[in-house]
Amino acid sequence: MITCRTAGFSFLHIPKTGGSTIREQLRHLDDHGEMFIGKKEHPVLGTYRGSHVPMQWMQEFWPEHLAEIRELDVFAVTRDPKQRFVSAVAQRIRQYLHMLPSQMSKAEIAKELDVIMDHLSDGRDIPAIQFEHFLRQTDFTELDGEPIATHVYRIDDLALLIDEFSRRLDMELVRNLRVNQTVDPKSKNLLKVLRALKGVVQPVLPKTAYNRLHAIGTKAFTKDGSAKLKDFIHNSKEIEAFVASHYKSDFDLFESTPKREGHASQRKEHAN
Repeated sequence: MITCRTAGFSFLHIPKTGGSTIREQLRHLDDHGEMFIGKKEHPVLGTYRGSHVPMQWMQEFWPEHLAEIRELDVFAVTRDPKQRFVSAVAQRIRQYLHMLPSQMSKAEIAKELDVIMDHLSDGRDIPAIQFEHFLRQTDFTELDGEPIATHVYRIDDLALLIDEFSRRLDMELVRNLRVNQTVDPKSKNLLKVLRALKGVVQPVLPKTAYNRLHAIGTKAFTKDGSAKLKDFIHNSKEIEAFVASHYKSDFDLFESTPKREGHASQRKEHAN
């Protein structure tokens, strides 16, 4: 969650809906500092991700901040639940299995999907931090059936939302920054060079300039790293049925969110 009271808005960061693209550009403007960013510890919640705090937790543990954002324009981004599930699986594999989906066999992918679906089906309201990317989108956009997010954008229209924040903040934000994606390098040798350059360039370039350079490099030197995973999930009737059932409210949210008018170059999905 990023809150900018002087600009009149709060942004609810739903995992795997392009939120990192916005968070990384606005985090230094957050009225709450680092309170809702990064890994945190809580006496009741245990380990949790400050960036991914559902409204149920806000009501129980930070009611004053919930009351605060209710007075603002609250923005969120929604994504097709099927696409988002693939992205969440890929993120978990990278972050917690320390692998790339492209490196896994079909048997390994199937085993991991069983682990994920078992955890999400065990009756708990909120999954453990190792499964944080599988939170329902409606865990963020509403509370007890009441809408909290007053302005919901489809991920296809993310560039339009970034334009809105640019206007409110009177600053230029990068539209096509692609953060936290599952990608494979087109060349492993080139990737080593780029990582070395990052250490030199990032500390000296202005944030906006670095973000633009990062966006260009990602597009030019990487490719989709979750193609095998997508094929496996899309060809499984069992997984399709699970996603349809577990994320029913998310399908309703996505389908009820209209596409917004904008220039075609601004309406490019930040997949993964």
